[in-house]
Amino acid sequence: MEIHADRETRELSFGEKKRVAIATVLAMGPEVIVFDEPFANLDFGGKVLVENIIRELRTEGKTVILASHEAEYLMLCDRIAPMDGG
Repeated sequence: MEIHADRETRELSFGEKKRVAIATVLAMGPEVIVFDEPFANLDFGGKVLVENIIRELRTEGKTVILASHEAEYLMLCDRIAPMDGG
């Protein structure tokens, strides 16, 4: 994230803003992390990066709660709670 340190937030792309937001939360060292549509509007590289972050958090024993419409990421989950209508 150092490469973005000298840039204004408004100059960052959506994916860059999402990465900064994730880094900000992770810097606090939470035991539980909630991701709401973490893959939305990301390019392939951004999706791979977020997927790897989630995998690493799980490896570290963190609890990850993930809300997503993208079924291909169900493999990241131990438990699934399908929701209908919201």
